[in-house]
Amino acid sequence: MRLTAARLSMGVAAAVLLAGASAADARDRGLGAQLGLPPAGLTARPYDRGLSPSDAARVAQQQNGGGRVLSVDPGDRGYRVKLLKDGNVRIVYVPRD
Repeated sequence: MRLTAARLSMGVAAAVLLAGASAADARDRGLGAQLGLPPAGLTARPYDRGLSPSDAARVAQQQNGGGRVLSVDPGDRGYRVKLLKDGNVRIVYVPRD
């Protein structure tokens, strides 16, 4: 199947129009959840308030005597840090405060 110049330009124009739609427009039309947008009026996340994911990982390692950080997931009031130590996976919650 050959892509003609007309079809190509129509596709480019459609992509430009879609890219121009703002997140607020998508949220207003009820598409926010489908697009992975946060709800309107969402408060700042923990990493917006001073505690970074790397800080949380470092605190979790200090509390457990080391270990390899597998993941750091933000929560409402801190971070959930997964550590691998001595062949065991440990889940540590590091509060923001």
